Amino acid sequence: MKRFVIIFLMITAASFAFHTYSATEVAFNLARIEGKKLIYIFELKTCPYCKKLNLQTLTDPTVRKLLDINYRVVLIYYDEQPRLFYEFGVRVTPTIWFFDASGKKPKPLTYLPGFVPPDIFAKVLRYVYKMPKIPFKEYVEKKDDFVGERKMIKVSEEEAEYVLKHDKDAILAKSVDDFKGEEKVYVTYDEKLAEELLKRAYRVLLVGDRR
Repeated sequence: MKRFVIIFLMITAASFAFHTYSATEVAFNLARIEGKKLIYIFELKTCPYCKKLNLQTLTDPTVRKLLDINYRVVLIYYDEQPRLFYEFGVRVTPTIWFFDASGKKPKPLTYLPGFVPPDIFAKVLRYVYKMPKIPFKEYVEKKDDFVGERKMIKVSEEEAEYVLKHDKDAILAKSVDDFKGEEKVYVTYDEKLAEELLKRAYRVLLVGDRR
């Protein structure tokens, strides 16, 4: 397992507003179906650095965009789910764990303890999603404007219904007029429409035979 620790050197300000999930199972299922990665953010409600992370880093426009397009995020509080704190050995808050969600259960990739400013966290999000074959210290010096990977994913009827029920960003698309933004997840039964939507959005789920 790769591990890295980033020391924060700066703080910026923003307003808090992006989608998170309280249920780990729901977030994992959505990440798996939508071809995204999964993040657990471990927090204490009284932790000042957790508040800074929420108010300054997670609301940064670039960070929000990278999260919305590439990840599903779960906020985990100690007073609500202490077992997960022990399971992942969390001793510092906030601590952010990253997972591959493509298998039958989340596969830990790496973790990041402590507060991180927006510019560094954006680099972390790009690095973890792409997992380039270079050390993070080398990668962080490179310019990378990666926003997201465009994917058309075939899903079953059951998976489509699950996404539409649980994903706040999911839209059942019947025409291009249903396009509401590139960060949304579009579910459609029309292959031609799926191809058209993929030119504009990063995730399109085409309902059909997954074989």
